[in-house]
Amino acid sequence: MNGPYKAGCERAVDRHFAGRAAHLRAGMIIGPYDDTNRFPYWVDRMARGGEVLAPGRPDRPVRLVDARDLGAWAVEVARNRVTGAYIATGPAGQVTFGGMLDAGAAAAGTEPDVTWVDDEWLAGQGVTPWSEVPLWLPPSAAAYPWDQDTTAAERAGLRTRPIADSARDTLAWLRAGGGDKPANPRTGKAGLDPDREKELLAAWHGRDQG
Repeated sequence: MNGPYKAGCERAVDRHFAGRAAHLRAGMIIGPYDDTNRFPYWVDRMARGGEVLAPGRPDRPVRLVDARDLGAWAVEVARNRVTGAYIATGPAGQVTFGGMLDAGAAAAGTEPDVTWVDDEWLAGQGVTPWSEVPLWLPPSAAAYPWDQDTTAAERAGLRTRPIADSARDTLAWLRAGGGDKPANPRTGKAGLDPDREKELLAAWHGRDQG
């Protein structure tokens, strides 16, 4: 929904600051102080333990950028007068969905029972991608956010910290009460209701019965 507005802003900047601008096209931003609850949801869910509903397959790649890395790089881009357009997110092969969940469990010292549930089955149950199950889109979705070329940003100096570090610091923020802040009114607050998660897991386990 915001894509056309972002593109329009870039065109306006280029019109008035031709050859003097850098466009940092951020991917999925994570880390402490994230009130969208997308990445924090998974960190908190793994910390709570028990049976966890996870979407699709554990080997599906995801690409994330910690806000602190993005911010530090933006300062360097401005300081060094770098110009051009850059897709700013994690590098290819950064982490899988399963690896992201493992990082959350490791940060909390828990060993949840993760149940991977088929994408299309979830969609058939009316589960809302991205918002109800954060960072999830079924392969049939028109746009898939993890297939991006970040080569230019990496050559321009973007470096991303390990997901384990982001998970650890996000958990510390949550335990300090950060997750109790009101959600961003524009984006809402993502996450699967615990009762809804239990219902879906029960239905998934019982799908071949009767």
